[in-house]
Amino acid sequence: SYFEAGSTLMNNLNEKNIKVIISFIDGLQGNGDYFLNGIDSVNGDVIVAGGLAGDNATSEGTYVFTKDNICKNGVVGVGLSSDCLNVTTNYSFNWITVGVDLKITKAVGNRVYTINDKTAYEAYSYYLGEKTAKALPAIGVEFPLVTKRNGINIARTVISSEIDGSLIFGGNLKEGDIVKFGYGDREWILDNVKQNVNKIVKNPVESIFIYSGRARRRFMPELIKTEILPYNEIAPVAGFFTNGAFYTSSRKELLNQSMTILSLSESDDIKENISFNDKVDINKNNSIKSLSHLMKVSSNELETLNIMLENRVEDEIEKNREKTKQIIEQKQLFETIFNKSKDGFLILEDDKFIDCNNAAVDMLIYGSKEDILNKHPFELSPEFQLDGSSSSEKLMEYINKALKNGSYDFEWVHKKANGDDIWIDIVLSDISTEDKTLLFVVWRDIDDKKKTEAKLEELNSTLEFRVKEEVEKNLKKENEHKDLKLAEQKAKDDSVAKSSFLANMSHEIRTPMNAIIGFIDILVKNETSDEKLAKLNIIKKSSSVLLDIINDILDFSKIESGKLSIEKTLFNTRDPFSLTTELFYDKSKEKDITLKLAFDENLPLKAYGDTTRIKQVYANLLSNAIKFSHSGDNVYIQVKFNKDKNRLVCSVEDTGKGIKAENLTKIFTEFEQEDSTITRNFGGTGLGLSICKTLTELMDGSIEVQSEFKKGSTFTFSIDVFSDIPDIKDEQKLEIKSDEEVTYKGKILIVEDNKTNQLLLATLLEDFGLEIVIANDGLEAVEMYNNEQFSLIMMDENMPNMNGIEATKRIRELEFNRQFKTPIIAVTANALVEDRKRFLEAGLDDYITKPIDTAELERVLAKFLSK
Repeated sequence: SYFEAGSTLMNNLNEKNIKVIISFIDGLQGNGDYFLNGIDSVNGDVIVAGGLAGDNATSEGTYVFTKDNICKNGVVGVGLSSDCLNVTTNYSFNWITVGVDLKITKAVGNRVYTINDKTAYEAYSYYLGEKTAKALPAIGVEFPLVTKRNGINIARTVISSEIDGSLIFGGNLKEGDIVKFGYGDREWILDNVKQNVNKIVKNPVESIFIYSGRARRRFMPELIKTEILPYNEIAPVAGFFTNGAFYTSSRKELLNQSMTILSLSESDDIKENISFNDKVDINKNNSIKSLSHLMKVSSNELETLNIMLENRVEDEIEKNREKTKQIIEQKQLFETIFNKSKDGFLILEDDKFIDCNNAAVDMLIYGSKEDILNKHPFELSPEFQLDGSSSSEKLMEYINKALKNGSYDFEWVHKKANGDDIWIDIVLSDISTEDKTLLFVVWRDIDDKKKTEAKLEELNSTLEFRVKEEVEKNLKKENEHKDLKLAEQKAKDDSVAKSSFLANMSHEIRTPMNAIIGFIDILVKNETSDEKLAKLNIIKKSSSVLLDIINDILDFSKIESGKLSIEKTLFNTRDPFSLTTELFYDKSKEKDITLKLAFDENLPLKAYGDTTRIKQVYANLLSNAIKFSHSGDNVYIQVKFNKDKNRLVCSVEDTGKGIKAENLTKIFTEFEQEDSTITRNFGGTGLGLSICKTLTELMDGSIEVQSEFKKGSTFTFSIDVFSDIPDIKDEQKLEIKSDEEVTYKGKILIVEDNKTNQLLLATLLEDFGLEIVIANDGLEAVEMYNNEQFSLIMMDENMPNMNGIEATKRIRELEFNRQFKTPIIAVTANALVEDRKRFLEAGLDDYITKPIDTAELERVLAKFLSK
């Protein structure tokens, strides 16, 4: 199967950037059409050149070979793949078609059995003579059958004559194909050389391959060099004669009698000024006799046909002589209408106008009838119609339809004398006589109508586009609305999940921190050794810093949800900076870094703002300065007063690694650091500076940075803490009586599931002389409350079996019938603002957070147990 051979070869050669395949197949058994179809089934874009192997018309056998093998019935090919390869193809045919149209009435592949229901051999014998038929296939190359495919003339050469009268051709023909005999015109072939050369030199060319049908070699042996040598002026030429050449234009074709040209170049340079001698003496050969015989037989057939038609016409005239007068009158009437009509009337004989009225002249704005007469309709038309079809080919098709069917109506574009196009509705009517082929042509000007239709079509297209655009917009809005609802619901779900996560995280971290800080406070209170006391204070301060980090994470969540608030109090302006700096002294000493804190002498004594947030911003900047400084460096802190803007300005300057200029804006973005090495070398989550930026903005301030890579950085923040200071002379504080003056009495129920926190809270309360009872969860607390009376209940929130909220509700239900209400204090690690609101709404009387501050604990005891 040559189809399979083609597809297999293409699969083996196929590469991403393959440009061309040069391939040859057996010239007698090989079917070139099937082979090309096989290649096309795998890669429809690749160019194919080459052809069928030749044998000098002996029909004894053809071969293909590689460096390793020689075989019959084979195919061979090479693929050229390159990004920079330029490939150009062309072909030359120039065989004249002569004689009448013939029809292939039986054929299989490239074997034709009958033509016009005669054996293929008989058809050749009839039209070309018995001697020529007997000489097939040797002489058959000079008289191929020509048909038209895909807009080009395709020749099929006889390569074998069979006993049954069938002929085998160099390429496939199919039943129903209309063919004519072809005859080579040497002058036309050689005239076409210059035209082909001029086409090729317009492209880059470094190498040329020529594959020529053996008919050309046989038909004009002394002139074949004249046809081929000019190409050697462009580039080196190689090639050979074939039983059929492969050619690729809009699709892959097998050509006989043709010369195909394949030009290749890996350069984009184009040669110019190619010259060659195109004046050649041409000697006629004996093939003219065969041509004369063909033309004679064809003429005899046509003459016989004309005689038969003339006889029929005479018979009809005799039968209808009495109607002659009526015909003459009708002719006169016709001539009147012909000349007076506003539509163009024309008479077409043998494809040329022989008469027309003045309306036709005016329609094309010519000067007179002589400008139209004796012209082919194609000469009054543009080369191509608006649909891209050839005007000459299309007109011949329509004329043939009119002659076949009696009439044909179509719309056409003619060209006016001034070059403008004009739309005309044309009706062709067959009025042929016995001896003349005539068509009556009616032109009707429809130019305005077509332009109106085009305008309406344009408006309709615009309207359809706008309607489609509006529909798409509405669909897009509808989809966006759906997406917005989904996003809104997801945001709500995410917010609930985040709040739950932060509450749990707060509880889980604060619970152990409560024990650490609580027991440190107890140790500090009872320690007498100054050395141990100092160390305990360091632990206490470090624990406070860790607690601040936890608060930072919670703050970030509040920032995201827009719930972060600023709480203003009156404070000593220097305190936040002095106290915070002390916390970093030990850390700076570990790295041999000196902290130098300086206050502006004009700095106001009192300020009004959120000291916690000020400490938070300052601590973050100071921590970063120490982190990124080198051993032996200094960190300079200046706290100044900007009198013009009435603002506090704090700058923290280090001489550390500095920041690259392109990263200065990135460092204030959450979860961002200057580069990936920061996390590996120094740690951190990238939240600190983002929170600092938000906090300063909430305090009506700003933060900025100046830095030089490898030389250090200066972070400066300014805030307004000197505006709207309340008129408070003395801060009102809750006076706590001394141990001798204040006594606490009562039984305290501690409801806590964590054993460590049970021990801590019991220890703290026992120091105040209180009796302690412990419940491990809310369920036990409700049962104990039901059996005995307590002065105060310290209630944890997150517990197994029953949480603090539910336990409080149960206790409130039980005490409904009692004479007094037991104070219930929430002691919990859940530190969000919404938690406090939730606890108070559940019936708790007050609220303290873990880690427990002893001052807060004493405040609650004084509030509910003081005597």
